[in-house]
Amino acid sequence: MKHKSAAVWIIVAVVSLLPFQLEAKEEQATENGDKVSGMVLPVSPEELMDKVTAVLSAGGGEVTLVKTVSLGDLGRVYVATIDNGKKRIFARVVARRVPCMDCHDVFFVYSFDEKPTFLNFSPLHVTKRYNKPWDTDDIAKIQTRLAGESLSESIPFNPMVDAVTSATISSKLVFHSINQTHRVLKQLGESGSCKGE
Repeated sequence: MKHKSAAVWIIVAVVSLLPFQLEAKEEQATENGDKVSGMVLPVSPEELMDKVTAVLSAGGGEVTLVKTVSLGDLGRVYVATIDNGKKRIFARVVARRVPCMDCHDVFFVYSFDEKPTFLNFSPLHVTKRYNKPWDTDDIAKIQTRLAGESLSESIPFNPMVDAVTSATISSKLVFHSINQTHRVLKQLGESGSCKGE
């Protein structure tokens, strides 16, 4: 019984210290990093802009960045135009906590147009089992599944078909986040960010 009691106290002590350790880690990261949805991004501002530019440019045409809009828990949206301002496109930076003790949080960027149609996807930090980052095949699986899909309604997620191998929870979070696009466009419209300038 003494051994069990000691083990319980050790676990309680470690769990009690966790919030302080996480808070200190976040404070340190905030000094060096950018935050989206209250979470510190795992990339530098320069790396983020490279990813944003890549997902916006994937469809071809010269991209002109118009503005950046913070939408609180819906992340950050980069508003841009292509074809000399004729078309407006968007890149959304998503930061989501994963409800799993063994998983890392999910950070990615995707782009869409005003219709809204899905255009492109790029992970900032998305992992699978053993915390291995998604590889090119994993990224291609999501891109192929969602390419050209209308985001005006939710896209169903079938874990047997749509999930990246050994990354079901992360895959589901990607789909869930992308299915928020109609809310994102609604907020952008209410703030006047969908209008030409």
